[in-house]
Amino acid sequence: MMSLEVLRQLERFKITQINRLSGFHNRVFSGMHDANEIIIRVTRINERRTQPQLEAEISLLNTLKKTLNVGAPYAIDGTTIMKRPPYYYIFFTKVKGAKWNELEHSETTYALAGQNLAKLHNRLYSLNLSLCRDTYEAHPDIQLIYRLEPFYQTELAEVLKEIKAWDKNPDTYGIIHGDYLYSNLIYQKNAIGIIDFDDIEYHYYMYDIAVYLFYYLLGGDPSAIEIEPNIALFKAFMKGYRDVNQHIRIDLTKLPTLFRLRQLKLLATIKTMIPEEQRGVWQEKYIELTDQQLRHKQPFISIDYQKLYQTL
Repeated sequence: MMSLEVLRQLERFKITQINRLSGFHNRVFSGMHDANEIIIRVTRINERRTQPQLEAEISLLNTLKKTLNVGAPYAIDGTTIMKRPPYYYIFFTKVKGAKWNELEHSETTYALAGQNLAKLHNRLYSLNLSLCRDTYEAHPDIQLIYRLEPFYQTELAEVLKEIKAWDKNPDTYGIIHGDYLYSNLIYQKNAIGIIDFDDIEYHYYMYDIAVYLFYYLLGGDPSAIEIEPNIALFKAFMKGYRDVNQHIRIDLTKLPTLFRLRQLKLLATIKTMIPEEQRGVWQEKYIELTDQQLRHKQPFISIDYQKLYQTL
């Protein structure tokens, strides 16, 4: 339900045709302003992001929009971020195209996604940014894991210890998208737009690749992951990435650890933010899968991605 408080505030901004969109950590809306289609993200003040962190996102997008198709900042009365307690209202231009559930995914869309991620990484690498953004250890979803039972915190500590030992070089580590999955891509003819940069963070570039693969692997039934279709997906995606990548060192041996990190973050999000009685079948199956793998020290998926990549 759209709260009356938020709706009235959006109307004060002279936004019309307001519709609630999907959004988990934030409330997300579409609307019209001065004949422009826009997206509005509504987030509680200092709940996940401080104002300087939001401003860092806007600054980055204003730079990226010059060369990449992203959801660029949109100003109302000269301002992209409106502070109206208890919320921030952040405005973006709407990227036009099909959403993930409005088209058939194929090797073409996977390859385009790989190409666009490489373009984004190339650009982020060349900018050599210093932004007011968290490192991966301090991401808000990481903090949720510390609200779970000690077992999960121990698992997280092991993952973070392994990641901390990795070399941190300009071609491996920097600002990344942080949530590069199919639902944050807008599909156009022979092109893809990238949206939702709320999770930008300092992390290894390989994490963006891991996130993209992770959600396709889970699919509609986490208890029945299909191997062959995901191998074909990986090949198309990584070929697209490789063909455009100019700077980033590809090390797919890191994927199992990064999969585990995302697995723990998603588990914590479900367990802390969705009451048990409101969880659906997908969430319950995901929790069961993750618990089984963690307690039996099983990998998220038994695919040798490094070996597959060498066959491309």
